[in-house]
Amino acid sequence: MAFSLQDYKDLVKVGQGGMATVYQAVQKSLNRNVAIKKMATNFADNEILIKRFENEAKSAASLEHNNIIKIYDFGMDEGVFYISMEFIDGCDLDLLIKDRKFIREIGLMVALQAIKGLEFAHSRGVIHRDIKPGNILISKSGLVKVLDFGLASAGESVNLTSTDAVLGTPLFMSPEQARGEKDKDARIDIFSVGVLLYRILSGRFPFTGNNVPAVLYNIVHTAPQDIQELAPALPDELAVQIRLCMEKDKEKRLTGLRPLIDALENYFFEMGVRDTTREIARFMETNREGLEQIVQLLSKYHKTKGHSLADSGETEKAKAHLREALKYDSGDKETVNALSNLDKIAATNPLSRLSALGFGSSSGPGKDPQGRFSRRPIVNVLMVAIVITAGVVAFFIARPSAVKAPGVVKAKILPMDQRKDSLSRVNERKADSLPATAVSAETDVAGTGGNKTSVKKPVRTVLKGETRHPKDRAATFSRFQGTGFLHVFSSPWAELYIDDARIGHTPTATPLPLAAGTHKLALKREGFRNYQKMIRISGSDTVRLKITLKP
Repeated sequence: MAFSLQDYKDLVKVGQGGMATVYQAVQKSLNRNVAIKKMATNFADNEILIKRFENEAKSAASLEHNNIIKIYDFGMDEGVFYISMEFIDGCDLDLLIKDRKFIREIGLMVALQAIKGLEFAHSRGVIHRDIKPGNILISKSGLVKVLDFGLASAGESVNLTSTDAVLGTPLFMSPEQARGEKDKDARIDIFSVGVLLYRILSGRFPFTGNNVPAVLYNIVHTAPQDIQELAPALPDELAVQIRLCMEKDKEKRLTGLRPLIDALENYFFEMGVRDTTREIARFMETNREGLEQIVQLLSKYHKTKGHSLADSGETEKAKAHLREALKYDSGDKETVNALSNLDKIAATNPLSRLSALGFGSSSGPGKDPQGRFSRRPIVNVLMVAIVITAGVVAFFIARPSAVKAPGVVKAKILPMDQRKDSLSRVNERKADSLPATAVSAETDVAGTGGNKTSVKKPVRTVLKGETRHPKDRAATFSRFQGTGFLHVFSSPWAELYIDDARIGHTPTATPLPLAAGTHKLALKREGFRNYQKMIRISGSDTVRLKITLKP
């Protein structure tokens, strides 16, 4: 080897592993801080470990990405191999998770950056094979780096063992690795990513055991506790992607990481986070101010989300978010009172428990968000049937007569092509904030019966993230006849426009109410082509769109 450690000075030991020691040093020729990973002398004659060490250097050196560690040098000094790489002033994710002030949303931000680096490695045909918190470094500036590509493989070009033994960290292994299968692809990393996210969100491992064989058996044969049982405030979209990552059958598993990246970005976008690196840096700061800013952000998000869900009748999810808000601000009396009121509603109104039983979700009764039938006891289904039957009977008993009451408003929704006169009355400054809905109303003034005044006026629809009193909302929607609904998902997320008015972003948290008729839908995101489509909305129907944007 032509290289040696003579170009490095001021070596300070910063870490010790099973097969190597890590030093901080200064490269004299370029006057820069580096990390030196030096193989232990007792492994100097171990050909398999030497090959693994060399593979780590070559695999990482072939990948130029902000979220993958940079390799500067590989060589031998006095018969011992070493790797020179960029020095990261910070800590690894494993240490961060064990910190008492750890915030799981920060963990997800770290994971998002690492997953982007891993996606790039996969696009270059490199499989890491040992994804775990200890192999993810976080700098004080908030930048995340994936390292330790010692087990990485590119196709069939690398054979790191002579017996095809199980390689990797057992707690994060895929079923294929646990079984010792020879044919492996990027889906083994995807499974490990799912386990990583499970660990961040729940604080526990999905597969455990008293020894390594027991852990491997559970990875192959045992189903973990559902992630939303441990993290009930987790968005359905993200929970679905984590479940797909952790599918034991690799044919049912995600084939790429892009859907998971989109789900994480959507989650942070809804939270109001535009720069995950900045938020991670705030958390890494030693002063209290940075941590308080993050706590305020998360408290506000969960509080607002909880009130919004409560307003729309999703009691269980609302309670989950309000509990999360109290974790960050336990003295918030408004949140305490709101949670107490929801508990009282749940105790007195059996219908509010339907969502907890799996009914009323977008997947259908008794199904999880992936559309699979759940394993809830049959007694829950019987309880729901009794409640529904009682409700129907009560409705017919209490149904009012068909006599028209004085002052009642009759309304019809106008399609887009009939709204020009109505919208022209709206102040120009407010036009962009109005959704595509207008009402033509006939009002029986004071119940006189013969004197009627016809008026046309625009009506604001409740948008995603907007809070309105339940009674006001009910009054608004009671005027709508022939209203349809629109649900939009896109990959990646994008700004959503209906009839040239910005509505928010995808995915839509709840179906958007729209007038029956034709509407113009548009999606916009920087770096991708604008998407436009005319859609037809029918009364009482829900249109669901899944759109993939082209770069």
